Amino acid sequence: MNVRVNGVDLFTRRSGTGPLVVVLHGGPGAHHDYLLPQFDRLAQGRELFYYDQRGGGRSPVARKIPVGWREHVADLEALREYLKIDQLTLCGYSWGGLLAVLYLLEHPERVERLGLVSPASITAVWRDKIDVMGLERVANFVAATATALATRREPLSFVNAPPPQMAAGGSGYGAYLGTIPDMSDSPGGVRITGTRAGSPAEKAGLTAGDIITAIGAKTIANLYDMTDALRSHQPGDTVLIVVKRDTTAVRLTAVLGKRGS
Repeated sequence: MNVRVNGVDLFTRRSGTGPLVVVLHGGPGAHHDYLLPQFDRLAQGRELFYYDQRGGGRSPVARKIPVGWREHVADLEALREYLKIDQLTLCGYSWGGLLAVLYLLEHPERVERLGLVSPASITAVWRDKIDVMGLERVANFVAATATALATRREPLSFVNAPPPQMAAGGSGYGAYLGTIPDMSDSPGGVRITGTRAGSPAEKAGLTAGDIITAIGAKTIANLYDMTDALRSHQPGDTVLIVVKRDTTAVRLTAVLGKRGS
């Protein structure tokens, strides 16, 4: 669904149940689709809130609309208010990791937890996207953190956190097929770059380059459709999979498996 904040419409998507985690995709100018379906595996005992940042994916804006880091931070704060959450748990990937840090600097009281996955580095490459003042603030934050750790007299206290539990009655991530999706655009389906060894996909005869166009009764146009199709089935289900192989439609039969088995 779309959420209107600061005069722009942001496409949002939720996955899982439990404490909410806001996922920040890379870019700028990209979309969250390329994080799927892998990131959805984190939706076990928690709810993931994805959104396409302004100017990217399904959140396009006119050329006259600014898309600088301050606007991205302001959008994230507006989403926090929309979600009615006092403090956010953020998971940022690449540029999204940098956005998470910038949000922390602007609103330190609004961040409960911060997870950074391969965050964008503060290098010359990024200076065209984020102004010098922003770079200086991030550098000072990192330097202050490093100094605090280096001069700390007391040892750090490590806590063994229990693994997250599946929400009661949750369907989890769905049945397992074992394809490796191509994260680039594949009009008319989901192109795969290969299959996992011993997976239902491999046993069914799927191969690199195939474009999945249907799973069971569901037409597959993108990764969202594929994720929903797998969630609608259980391990052990036998499903018909239609793929486009070169110029030919090929019908294959797969017995879906269980994740982690």
